[in-house]
Parts: sequence; C-alpha cells; structure tokens
Amino acid sequence: MVYTLYGKKEREVSISKSENSKVLTIVQEDNKDLSNLELTNFSVSLVVEEDLEELVQLFKIVFPLYPTDIFDPNYLRKAMKENYTFMVAKTKDDKIVGVASAMESGYGSAEITDCAVHPDYRGNQLLHGIILGLEKELVKKGIDQAYSLTRAKSVGMNMTVKRLGYHYEGTLINNCIISTGFEDMNIWTKSLRKNAH
Repeated sequence: MVYTLYGKKEREVSISKSENSKVLTIVQEDNKDLSNLELTNFSVSLVVEEDLEELVQLFKIVFPLYPTDIFDPNYLRKAMKENYTFMVAKTKDDKIVGVASAMESGYGSAEITDCAVHPDYRGNQLLHGIILGLEKELVKKGIDQAYSLTRAKSVGMNMTVKRLGYHYEGTLINNCIISTGFEDMNIWTKSLRKNAH
C-alpha cells in the first residue's frame, strides 16, 4: 500500500491523466512475454568501479533532469557500497549502452530504477535483458519482491516491465521530478519467488 500527502492542493491534480490512460490501454493489450529473453549481440554484467565515468555520460545523454544525483560518479560509487546493484548492457567492443539498477528497500523487496538506454541502441530489448539480470542478482540475495515506478506517459518503460511479468498496481500523481519536471509514475510489482532455483 502506498500513500501520498501533498503540501499543495494543485500537486494532487494530474496534467497528463488522459495520456496516462492511453498508455495503459496500449500496454495492457500487449501480450508479448519476454521473461525468458536472452540477448545475443550484447553482454550484460554488473557495474564495476571502472564503468562509473562512462555510466555518468550515458545518464547525461538520456536524462536532462533526475531525482537523484546519478550524474556524479562519487554518488554512484557510494550507492553501490550501500543498497544499489547496477547492471549494464555493453556492445561487443565494450561500450556501455544500457543500464538499470536495483535499490534494496527493505522487507525483502527492491526497486528496479535508473533505467536508461542510449538513443542509438533503443529497440534491442536491452532493458529486458538488464532487468532479468538484476532479478537473478536479487534472488541470490534472498530478495523475493521487485517493483518499478515507471513514467506514466512512457509506453516503452511500462511495456518493458509488463512484458517481464510485472503487474500494474496504480499511479502516483506528480510523484517525482524526472526528465521535464514533476511526472505521474505507475507502480508495477513482481514476485521473484517462482524464479528462485
């Protein structure tokens, strides 16, 4: 259960409600299942210290604004030591072209977040592969619930988690500053128990 308390009345009102609804309709009507996807032309691996500078550059290309300080390698380094697991997709010549992270949030759960794919490499289902990799890491850590807050007006991100078996739970209005300012975010959840070996 998620509750929100707004300090200002106008923050309670969605300015993209109609657009959000159209996105959800498109996504919910899609029946493709990519929960067993394996990437062929890209490798997926955990982020190491040497990746951080390149990772920052990717985030800067994808996001004009972001709610956390992902544009600072020191922030990423600290996050990795605390409760974040970062995973990237790389080309055959070792260029980082996609990323996502899992933030452990307690109670056996983790948030799939910080999802970014270089514009030149979109359409290769990189996030599907990265998130599946993160889920395996979470299961190893004994975490059995994953969730994601996706931009309500983004067909791509909502479709990604839907195709990986996540379930829509509702929309948070004007939840966080991302990309262009305050945006509505959809909550998607998934039990990882069935994936445990």
